[in-house]
Amino acid sequence: MRKFYFIALLLSGIYANTAFSQPGWNLKENYVWPCIMDSALDFNSGSPVKVKSGIEVFWCTGHTNETSFASVCDNNGRLLFYSDGDSIWNRNHNVMPNGYILADTWGAQQGLLIVPVLSNPNQYYLFSVKGVFPTVVLSYTIIDLSLDGGLGDVVPGTRNTPIDSNLALTAIAVPGNNCDIWVISHDASDTLFKSYHITTDGIDTAVVQSRAGIFASFDGFLASCLAVSPDRKKLAMAGWGFTPNQAVTLFDFDANTGKISNTLVLDSDNTYSLFPYGVCFSPDNTKLYFTSSDTGSGFMSGIQPYIGHIHQYEINLSTPAAIVSSGIQLPQQFYYFWGGMISPPLRLGPDGKIYLPADDAYCPPEVEPNDTIPYIGCINYPNVKGAACDFQPHVIVVSSPPPSLLSPLCATGSPLYIPGSELLPYALGADYVKPLIGDSAYLRFDTTICLPLKDSIVLHGPTGYFQYLWNDGNTDSVRKIWNSGTYYVHAQTYCHIRVDTFVVNEVNVNFSLGPDTTFCEAPFPYKLSTSLVRGTHYLWQDGSTNSYYIVTKSGEYSLVTSNAQCRASDSVTVAFVPPPHLGNDTSLCNGQPIELLLQPDVPAEAVAIWSNGTFNNTLLVQDTGAYWVTVTAGPCQFSDTINVSTELCDCAIEIPSAFSPNGDGLNDMFRPIVQSGCKIRNYRMEVFNRWGQMIYMSYRPEEGWDGTFNGVRQEIGSYQYIIHFDAGTRANKNFRKGDITLIR
Repeated sequence: MRKFYFIALLLSGIYANTAFSQPGWNLKENYVWPCIMDSALDFNSGSPVKVKSGIEVFWCTGHTNETSFASVCDNNGRLLFYSDGDSIWNRNHNVMPNGYILADTWGAQQGLLIVPVLSNPNQYYLFSVKGVFPTVVLSYTIIDLSLDGGLGDVVPGTRNTPIDSNLALTAIAVPGNNCDIWVISHDASDTLFKSYHITTDGIDTAVVQSRAGIFASFDGFLASCLAVSPDRKKLAMAGWGFTPNQAVTLFDFDANTGKISNTLVLDSDNTYSLFPYGVCFSPDNTKLYFTSSDTGSGFMSGIQPYIGHIHQYEINLSTPAAIVSSGIQLPQQFYYFWGGMISPPLRLGPDGKIYLPADDAYCPPEVEPNDTIPYIGCINYPNVKGAACDFQPHVIVVSSPPPSLLSPLCATGSPLYIPGSELLPYALGADYVKPLIGDSAYLRFDTTICLPLKDSIVLHGPTGYFQYLWNDGNTDSVRKIWNSGTYYVHAQTYCHIRVDTFVVNEVNVNFSLGPDTTFCEAPFPYKLSTSLVRGTHYLWQDGSTNSYYIVTKSGEYSLVTSNAQCRASDSVTVAFVPPPHLGNDTSLCNGQPIELLLQPDVPAEAVAIWSNGTFNNTLLVQDTGAYWVTVTAGPCQFSDTINVSTELCDCAIEIPSAFSPNGDGLNDMFRPIVQSGCKIRNYRMEVFNRWGQMIYMSYRPEEGWDGTFNGVRQEIGSYQYIIHFDAGTRANKNFRKGDITLIR
């Protein structure tokens, strides 16, 4: 028989969509914070650990640029680059070739911000709020990590590109709902929020403005901090200006439009204390924290530390009044020196704890004798109400910088010198955010390859994505394979994830229906089939298209299979030798003549031999007994036996017309006489006197009436009887009714 083979590729897709939220605070891109002089906090171990950074801090020189920091890691928590506003350092802690941007953030804690360029995975925007009020300008610089051999550098022509001016010293980023990011800032002297829209097309020139809040004045929002809740539904603002305008305010935020609305003033005009600044939400969106400081006579003098406080509000309560009245001041206070900023910033860490520069090196001796060590503090359980949130001011010790970083102005005796000021901790950096993943697609491709495979098959990842990862670790957009199996590629942009799964099945073109076969005792019908991949088309010799064929008689059968252009054919001859069958054992009614013709199926050229020694294809049976036949056909030999017998199909029953219950042992009872060996079922006999009264009843044919009723001998005379019963092996129903005469 001849066989034909071809090769083809079959693809089929199955689609699904998904979307999920990813708060910025716990992204691995936020695992390293440059924030403490020449050190940084690394969260990759689960808890913050101090590591070396390239930033050089000369606090005593009066430079305040180093109060803003921003950094970004890759999605495995490995540092990519960071900045303090003056310079941009690469992952090796060296300033990028064009990384001296000199973006003077003028002491702003939220003066720097890194967000991705959504159309290019190698590029990032570094936003900076720079300048001195009223000329504060929001600008951006683009960093491309593919430059300088993969270490990164500033894209030419993008350094400090201005976007807007007359702003407060703050900017934060929030993921939108439509593959976008909102950068939010605030006007310096008006109740006006500004939301800058970042999409895959770049930075939108149309600014979304929201008029909300209180205390519009010349500089009422100059020193401000913003925070957005992890669920992106609330925005909080804490700040103050040189005029006596101070407030902590809660708003609604719309991630679809960038709009800010529904002002709720939590604290204003020294309800608790002065100079609110740092503000942060709890990870579960139920609490809001802000910092403030008691001032005293040293305000803005640069020589006096302040008592710092942390306040907590429950923002998940049902009414605005309940939220406002829920405000408490945590019992633990700290001492802090921050020049003009007064109270420290807050930042939610990847471990779900809130951190802040909480205690400086200059504290009153009666509070911390001989303490010249600054600290970073921590709110350990920010989801918990009240003091149980466990604020600890002395959690991370800030070590001294090397002497090479100390300015001569820090020497003892200098008019600007404050004991321990060279050890002050600074800001904790800004959260990096990226768009929420949405509209994810999961596709499956079923691929058929015909054997023998002479060359590799190339699997292609989807186009339009900039990150690819195959299940073998390959990061190319294509992959060569030589074997069947399941392969998948994870393709991603900032906004979309697509996972293509390739299920590669082999079509073995060397399939066979088997050799020509003669079956002895084969089950009928017989099924012809072959194991082929899903999607194969079948064509049998009679035009049927099932994947199997039921053979009901001997003959030649053929199959042609196809899958795309893969084709194969085969044929087989099947012969059945049916076993003889004499039928079921037979029982005839007793007394009937026996004449039974036994006719087993004897194939042509087969030989049959009977139990009586004859070789005919049939046998006439005229008596009871066991009869067998043996049929021999080629390699097959079968036997069958039948038993022929007789049975009492019905019963002969006699009913006497009289009886004499006189105790002589002869005819003393009235009962039917049943043929010996006959089966009686469902028997019932009733006897009635001449008034129709039933005086006897029995369910057993072997019992009879003894001529009494309730122990009293009945008088001589005629009585009626009724008898019901099923008789014989075939349970024939009988009914007898008549008279019986009682004689004594």
